[in-house]
Amino acid sequence: MVFAAGLALPRPAGTSLWVVLVWLMMLFTAILAAGKGFLSAPPGLHLYRYQLAGPQAQLGARLLYNFVLLLLLQGVILVLAAILLPLEDTSLTLHRIWYVVPLSAFGFAATLTLNAAIASAGNHRNTLMAVISFPVVLPVLLLSVQLALKILTGLPHSQELWALPATGLLFAGVSWVLYPVIYTE
Repeated sequence: MVFAAGLALPRPAGTSLWVVLVWLMMLFTAILAAGKGFLSAPPGLHLYRYQLAGPQAQLGARLLYNFVLLLLLQGVILVLAAILLPLEDTSLTLHRIWYVVPLSAFGFAATLTLNAAIASAGNHRNTLMAVISFPVVLPVLLLSVQLALKILTGLPHSQELWALPATGLLFAGVSWVLYPVIYTE
């Protein structure tokens, strides 16, 4: 996607456009990767797992799994983007925005784990996952893009630096409360 955009866009494309494209690619990768754990499981498996361990233990395990998976995928995307995109100094870019990746991976994992649990209860799981995920994950995406842009341009970014993990913790807390109700349905 980034390579095709690089061919299609005019040559002096700004850094902000590339950053937005990279984070959109991270968003779509996160939606697809985080949803697979719930959406690919057969319906009876959830009840079996519910009998083995409580819902909070399963939520914690799925949240940790999604966080590590998204951390690895976003790290690969960031490295590939630094290699393929025509930015001024790619080593400096990677060095300056490396800590945005774990913060956004946690935010994406926290929001998408609950969304995947909700979507797995429906009939059209993949469609439902895509529809309900975008509005919920939008604050994490916007904060990630704003934080990366402010870091790259040298603007003060302390507000976004605290808001991004706070948003992830908020969604993780909501998931912790709502997951047992969703899981028993």
